[in-house]
Amino acid sequence: MKRHANLFVQITTFENLLKAARYAARGKRLKPRAARFLFDLEPELLRLQAALMDESWRPASYRLFKVYQPKPRQIAATDFADRVVHHAIFRILEPLLERSYSPDSYACRKGKGGHRALKQAHFFQQRYPFFLKLDIARYFDSVDHQVLKNMLTRRFKDPQLLRLLGLLVEHPVPGHAPGKGMPIGNLSSQHFANVYLTPLDYFVRHTLHCRAYVRYMDDFVLWSHSKETLWLWKAGIEDFLARQLKLQLKASASLIAPVTEGLPFLGFRVYPAMIRLSQTCRHRFRRTWRRAWTAYQKGKITEKAWQQSASSQLGHLRQANALAWRQKWFYAVSGRGSDRL
Repeated sequence: MKRHANLFVQITTFENLLKAARYAARGKRLKPRAARFLFDLEPELLRLQAALMDESWRPASYRLFKVYQPKPRQIAATDFADRVVHHAIFRILEPLLERSYSPDSYACRKGKGGHRALKQAHFFQQRYPFFLKLDIARYFDSVDHQVLKNMLTRRFKDPQLLRLLGLLVEHPVPGHAPGKGMPIGNLSSQHFANVYLTPLDYFVRHTLHCRAYVRYMDDFVLWSHSKETLWLWKAGIEDFLARQLKLQLKASASLIAPVTEGLPFLGFRVYPAMIRLSQTCRHRFRRTWRRAWTAYQKGKITEKAWQQSASSQLGHLRQANALAWRQKWFYAVSGRGSDRL
C-alpha cells in the first residue's frame, strides 16, 4: 500500500481552511457558534491555522444529545471550529482514502449511497438462492483506537498529520471505554468507519472469494448458491473480526435464508422480483412528513424547504415497489385536508 506524504501543509493552507469553513457552514449559518465564527472569518481562520501549525490545537468537548429514529443513539456534536478542521483534513484525504476502498462499500461515499447499495442487493437477490446478512455489535462504540491508528500509519507518512489524526481518534466520548469508540455524527467518524472495515471487504472478496457482497457501514450481506458455504463464511468472518479488528457480530442480526423470504436491508425488504417498504420505513415516512408539514404551517421552515423535504422523502419511497401504498397515503391525506396531516 502506498503511503502518502506532504499532506499536512496542504491541509493547513489558508485557502483550504477557507473552503473548509464554507463547507462546514452549509445549513448552519444561523447557528450562534457558526455565525460568530463567520462574522470574524479571517481572524478566526488565521488563529486556527496558527494553532494547527504550532500543534497547540485541541478539539473541544462534544455536545451530546440523543436521537430516537431509526433507533436510539447518542450523537456527539463538535464545536464549529472543530468542524472546520475536520473538513480541512478530509478535503485533502478523501480522494486518497477513496482509492483504497472496496467497490463493495457504499456508505458515505460520493457516487455510492444507500439507494445504490439497495439496487446492488436487489441485483444479487435475483442471481443467488441464499443470502447471509450480518451486522456488527455496537460498531461505533467498539472501534479500537490503536488498530485504527495503525491503519492510518500504513496510509500516511507525515508525522504532523498522524499526530492530528490521532487527536481525532483519541478524543474521548463520554460513555465509551478507554481506547475504544468513535462519536456518531462527526465527519471524521464517517471516514474512519470506512477505513476500519476496508480490511473486512478485502477479506470477504479475496480470501473467502465471495463474488456477491454489499456493505453499508456495519450492515453487510453475502450471497451464495450454497447454505453450507454461507455458514463457513460466517465462521470465517467472525474469526477475522475478532482477531484483526477486535469486533463481534450481533448475534440477533445474523441471518441465513433463501432469497424468496426477502432480505431486510436499509429499511426495505428486498425480494428477487420486487422491493417492499418495511413497516419501520412507512412509520418513519408518515412521521417525517407530518413534522415537516407542521413546521411549514407554523412558519418554522420555508416553502422551498418543505418542498425539498417532501421531494427527498418521495425519492426514498420510489426505491420500492410501493405505488399503491403511496397513492393510498396521499388519497387519505387529501381526503382529510392538509391541515390535519
